Amino acid sequence: MFLLLVLPLTSHARVDPATSKIRALYVGDAWSTSAIKETLGWIGAEPKFEMQVVPADLEFMLLPEAWKYSRLYLPRRYGDFNMSYDIIILHNISPMVMERKVLDFFQQGIDEEGIGAALITFYFWGGTNDMEIWTKLPFYDVLPCDIPLEKESFGHQGKMFIEVIQTEPILDLPGIEKNPMWGTIHHGADIIPRPGSVTHAIWQGKKTPFLVTSSYGRGVTLQLATG
Repeated sequence: MFLLLVLPLTSHARVDPATSKIRALYVGDAWSTSAIKETLGWIGAEPKFEMQVVPADLEFMLLPEAWKYSRLYLPRRYGDFNMSYDIIILHNISPMVMERKVLDFFQQGIDEEGIGAALITFYFWGGTNDMEIWTKLPFYDVLPCDIPLEKESFGHQGKMFIEVIQTEPILDLPGIEKNPMWGTIHHGADIIPRPGSVTHAIWQGKKTPFLVTSSYGRGVTLQLATG
């Protein structure tokens, strides 16, 4: 699903000037389900992309292990980041797994250099995503949506489907509304689009946003509620 969402946005993306490929840095949940493994395999096999995967998800690994991966494989200087990647993908991740300077690198690169950002499953608190920490960090400004923490508003169990609001340029996919985007228990908050953002799809039934895009400085940002 995520690969299908990203590919239509790549025609004007930053690319490696030497290869014309889009260099992606994926940080977060890398192996919890077969679907995630398959998706990463698809992105890795897609000729438009080169991808670095850094596992760092506190739902499926301990903090010391996540820190080990982030220290080994995330950029330690801004120049290393800016010269090496064109898009960052953060999936189901806590800010506790990386140094704050790395988040500063990400934010500066999106703002000043036009690096893209895809943000997936940013709505939990009290562990896993630690949204109560994200909302206090400067990087929170990058997100196309706010995440209210006052109360849980996303409790649900069972298959969930989406309703497409805007087909172009992402969701021109016949039959997509017939395919479940999620199928397990949810706990968290709905994402609330910020002024100037664009909602491309909503959840059927509850009618709250599923996919939202916006811009931050020179960069394009995409936020996927979950799935």
